[in-house]
Amino acid sequence: MKRFFLQIKNFPLSRFMLIPGILLFFNYGLLFAEGIKNSSISPQKEDAASETIKYESPQQEIKISGKVTSDDGSPLPGANIILSGTSKGVISKDNGTYEISVPSSQSVLEFSFIGYARQQVTVGSQKVIDIVLHPDSKVLGELIVVGYSTEQKVMTTGSVGVVKGEALKDIPISTIDGLMQGMTSGVQVSQNSGTPGAEMSVRIRGISSISGSSQPLYIIDGIPVTTGDFGQVGYEGQGTNSLSDLNPNDIESISVLKDAAAASIYGARASNGVVVITTKRGTNQKTQIDFNSYYGVQQVWNKLDMLNSRQWMEYRNDLAGSPVFSQEQMDNITIDTDWQKVIFRTAPISNFELTATGGNQKTKFFMSGDLYNQMGILIGTDYQRLNGRVNIDHNISDKLTIGASVGLTHSSTDRVEGDQTLHGPLPNGISTPAIYPVYNEDGSYNQEGPYSNAVSIANEAINKNFSFRALANTYLNWDIVPHLSFSTKWGMDFLNFREHAYESTKTVQGGKYNGLGFETYTNVMNIVSNNILKYQNTIDKHNI
Repeated sequence: MKRFFLQIKNFPLSRFMLIPGILLFFNYGLLFAEGIKNSSISPQKEDAASETIKYESPQQEIKISGKVTSDDGSPLPGANIILSGTSKGVISKDNGTYEISVPSSQSVLEFSFIGYARQQVTVGSQKVIDIVLHPDSKVLGELIVVGYSTEQKVMTTGSVGVVKGEALKDIPISTIDGLMQGMTSGVQVSQNSGTPGAEMSVRIRGISSISGSSQPLYIIDGIPVTTGDFGQVGYEGQGTNSLSDLNPNDIESISVLKDAAAASIYGARASNGVVVITTKRGTNQKTQIDFNSYYGVQQVWNKLDMLNSRQWMEYRNDLAGSPVFSQEQMDNITIDTDWQKVIFRTAPISNFELTATGGNQKTKFFMSGDLYNQMGILIGTDYQRLNGRVNIDHNISDKLTIGASVGLTHSSTDRVEGDQTLHGPLPNGISTPAIYPVYNEDGSYNQEGPYSNAVSIANEAINKNFSFRALANTYLNWDIVPHLSFSTKWGMDFLNFREHAYESTKTVQGGKYNGLGFETYTNVMNIVSNNILKYQNTIDKHNI
């Protein structure tokens, strides 16, 4: 028999009995412990001196108090005091004071406040910890694109929302306007329809016009771009979006100018707000090639609870007050079409992007190619886009820099008529009773129902949009003398938009006219020239 001696100090017996792995029992007047794990207990020899195990009770928490102030001595209300490594924390009061309890003297407290550098302090033997937070020079020195220039964030007095490239990374959004959804305050982004590639409504500080457009002005690399719906075939809110031709993965940052200060630069065009977009540029490094891709599927989140064939027959009998369908017909149902299952599908979405960036002290470049493909969850809808971009910057001398940017896009969209018409697959599908089949026995579309066959509309009614976009600019920056510089930029935005629509005789609507077709073309070109002579100097603490 091997003996153990267990010595416990200042520890309640009730808590000792809950220690895992301990089984206590008495045998011949001796106290034994069996199954103890991760302890320093070792068996004793019969004649060896007994060893003891000390189990100390846990220490009580330490109460810490103090005050959080800025470097000028003013209190900082709302500062965060967090116990490092945990979610436990408090917020400083209006006078900057705080109180928090920590488990031990080795605990580390983290102090933070917006616009100030974080500080970490080990408690040690301190009971009162007063902290002075200093402004974060990185935050205050951040450059924001404002109009035709950049400003330090600390010097910006207007209302500017900024979305940096890191926040946009790996977001599976196909359009630029979709990227701004939920990214900055004062900007509302809503989707007008579920059609892939369709336009979105962007509102900055609400609606500014009753009859006119409330869409903001978009500036890409200093050049105003063409936006809006150029479709001439109306499809019930499923407007086309020329902004969707641009690749969101090429964006470096987005600045949203939300107040009247933007009007001093862009005039009346800024009445709905301005969205300033800068694309990625090359860097002084070895050439780096990256390949990014993602793949996913889309499904209908919730379907309507519709009547099946038997329920429809019972409903018709109750509505008519007489047996429209006999009991034999209801007992021998051979057709029970789930129209929602027919018109909805599991739709894949994929994106493949290849980029190359690099350069040296003289020349820097950024190149990208992107292939985006999205099928709609409603049959007959899809969107494809192919993008290419080249950005080049070259330093001719220390005072003279030139550069150019070229972005090319080709896209195509398949649409179907929407919910506000009786010629769309969705309203016809959910309105057609389950007793009607999709196809006849000879393979033709069944058109015996009270509404058009939804599948025939999706497959035989064609509405394709084709878009070709060229967005290019070139610039020159010249530092004439210290504090005086001149810059010129010339840009072109060309959009070719074509619509092709055709209703075949296999559809109810097309059959009325023995086939019905449309073909429309729209060409839009904007040429912009910006020439700026700028004097900028700092005298004492004043910027001129």
